[in-house]
Amino acid sequence: MYFMKRLTPSVTRSDSLQCLPDVLEPGLSVVFCGINPGVRAASTGRHFAGRGNRFWRAVHLAGFTPEQICPQDDHTLLQYGCGLTTAVSRPTARADELSQWEFKAAATELERKIERHAPQCVAFLGKMALCAMSGRRDICWGLQPTAFGGARAWVLPNPSGLNRSFSLDALVSRASKLNRVELAAPPSVIGRSPAASMQSGFVFGYVGLVQGIVARMRAEIGDSARVIATGGLAELFAPLIPEIEAVDPHLTLVGLRLIHELNAD
Repeated sequence: MYFMKRLTPSVTRSDSLQCLPDVLEPGLSVVFCGINPGVRAASTGRHFAGRGNRFWRAVHLAGFTPEQICPQDDHTLLQYGCGLTTAVSRPTARADELSQWEFKAAATELERKIERHAPQCVAFLGKMALCAMSGRRDICWGLQPTAFGGARAWVLPNPSGLNRSFSLDALVSRASKLNRVELAAPPSVIGRSPAASMQSGFVFGYVGLVQGIVARMRAEIGDSARVIATGGLAELFAPLIPEIEAVDPHLTLVGLRLIHELNAD
């Protein structure tokens, strides 16, 4: 009787690691998307836990967090309107161990994830994932011309310590451009990040100002006065102010022209 040795597939350390859980919730200001988990991050269950990774230092210095967060407290990033995910879930020691097929296979699920959580922006850390998923090789740093999953897409340098092309100062400089406050209506009055709080203060503060002025003017001249919004920001504020009945961005210029014509006569 002959016994054949049963062949078992070889298992590497990275293959045996668990997937790194996302740090996500709906309506965040930005979701940082790493390429894939490193071995240490996957083994500890904490994002950017590698000893040489500069992510937490860079996002703090760029103004996203008031203090530098430790990897074991990665979930607290949600308090500042930011989230974490990865393009590919399989952990590796180096990102170049991933295949193009793995990126393409993960693309649809990542896009659906971003659509479900609806952040204002998704920031890819490094060009590798977005290049592979989109099939484009001409991707530049910064804001991208097309959205990803309905969110504005940015590309920032990979903060891994293996990336010697960018110093910490360079990482901070590029990340701080993403942290600039966009003039837009936030999803809620109570801001969950410094940027959302500033948006809320400006937008809803101005809304209250306009409503107060309209109420006082109507008290003086009567409720029959029609309210028309004009100027470059009219279309931003009009949906937030029920008193506004119409929008004409050029009404002020038209009025100035009419005044000129009347004076010319």
